[in-house]
Amino acid sequence: MRLAWFTPRPDDVVLELRRRHHVDLFNAERAHDFVWMHFRQPYDLTVVELADTPAYAYVWPYLFHDPGIVILRATSVQRSRSELLHRQHRPHDLRAERSFGGPSLLGAPLAAARLVVVFDAAIARELRTDYPDVEVRILPIGAGTHF
Repeated sequence: MRLAWFTPRPDDVVLELRRRHHVDLFNAERAHDFVWMHFRQPYDLTVVELADTPAYAYVWPYLFHDPGIVILRATSVQRSRSELLHRQHRPHDLRAERSFGGPSLLGAPLAAARLVVVFDAAIARELRTDYPDVEVRILPIGAGTHF
């Protein structure tokens, strides 16, 4: 299986998957390569990690253009997403995202995902309640995260 994985830094899960699958890692410096690489030889699946820090800001366009699995590392992306949209002078987009995604700004990325992965059962229950149409799975935190 060919995987495109967007993360600022890989964790043990990615490294283990590389033993049996072809996994191309895309950090902020390499993300632009995804478009031509995917065009030449399409990936079977795209995995995008998302957290509320500036290190993950680069992943937003890829969440929507090639939806796949979203690994959610925060219960809100409000701070980093708001800061990014302010820096880009896009207040109208921030208002639209708040309207659609609520104060956490999770609505759009979760709606775009084919599957959402979290590390806590309580968070999974909350997301399933708030976003009943979103498929949510739990990967226990001891299963190779980089916290």
